[in-house]
Amino acid sequence: MSDNASEVINFKPYKRLVENVPQEIKQAAQVHKVPVESIDIDIAAVNTQYRTKKDTNWSEATKDVLKKIETPKYMLMPTLQLQQTYEIIFRPAIENTPLQLNYNITSDEYKSKIMARITSEQPFSRHPKIGSMLLEEINKKKLKLGLVINIFDKSLKEKLRTLSEEIKNGEEIDSFDVVISECSAPTSSVNDKLIEHFKIAQEEKQKKEDGSVDHSDRGFAVGVYEGELILEYQKPILGKNGRNCLGEFIEAPKPTMQHKPQFKIGHGIEIDENDMRILYKAAIVGSVVYEPGLLDITDKIKMNGASFRGSGTINVGKDKDIALEIESKDDTMDSIASGVRVECTELNVKGVVGAGAEVHAKRVFVDGMTHAKAIIEVDENAEISHHRG
Repeated sequence: MSDNASEVINFKPYKRLVENVPQEIKQAAQVHKVPVESIDIDIAAVNTQYRTKKDTNWSEATKDVLKKIETPKYMLMPTLQLQQTYEIIFRPAIENTPLQLNYNITSDEYKSKIMARITSEQPFSRHPKIGSMLLEEINKKKLKLGLVINIFDKSLKEKLRTLSEEIKNGEEIDSFDVVISECSAPTSSVNDKLIEHFKIAQEEKQKKEDGSVDHSDRGFAVGVYEGELILEYQKPILGKNGRNCLGEFIEAPKPTMQHKPQFKIGHGIEIDENDMRILYKAAIVGSVVYEPGLLDITDKIKMNGASFRGSGTINVGKDKDIALEIESKDDTMDSIASGVRVECTELNVKGVVGAGAEVHAKRVFVDGMTHAKAIIEVDENAEISHHRG
């Protein structure tokens, strides 16, 4: 027999009124110079107290009060405080007892739901009070884990009632899974978010059939149809408070609000709003105007020259009734430079359409010159002052 076993045999049981069972067990082991596993407990009495304001006295929780506390209304009350004191008999652990239970304990991150797989080396006894015996042993385990008992244990008691009936009916059971304590887990808050749907759609248009991206199309101008979703503002959502199985209240963190729209809305935008989000849709066909302080849809776009390096491809579509006016303020530069592709309903150019430029439109008006190697494709009407070649 080991020295520790000898010390356990000589350890006389004693009763104490305690609040923190794990701490008391640790102190008892230190005093008697034995491992913590050599200390066991019996629960002589439990006293649960509560208060709903910090500056009020504690009141004893009757059975009816405990039932109320387990309802969502009271469980999630921020000012509700719980405390328990226990009359505990500390004694040596006994190796051979009627119930030798092994526990595999798991929990969610908030300790608001504690699950256990409980096993025994032999099938559980058919003792008429096997349910009460198991509840007593499980409550001892819960106290050793720092959990409150006789509350938040509805699932546990229902499971033990069912298990008792199965054992009494002759079933041999040596293990079972059970929720030994369950309160209410908090839900996370959701921060606000601004989704630029028109940009997402434009990025999809820039993808080629092989999945690569057409980098010449930089989305300088984005054409949209009436009713098309432009922006979506998702409002912040406050999470739900919770309480853990130690009886502690858990406050859900407040969401951040960093993307609330600050821009003005033009006549080309219609709004659809509810408690969760705001949708900004195009009220007319046109091009999106999205700049600091303004969101709108316009059917006219003015540009100071179009270059491959600057604007890149300009494709607002021929079917969106958008008029594009391009003029280079630099007389040494082409208004539409080499390599630039333009597609719109109507194009008005003041200046030169350069070599290798490509234009696709229903109507084209050029107050200037087009290069011989420029491609001009017109569906309805074209007026060009001077076309070379």
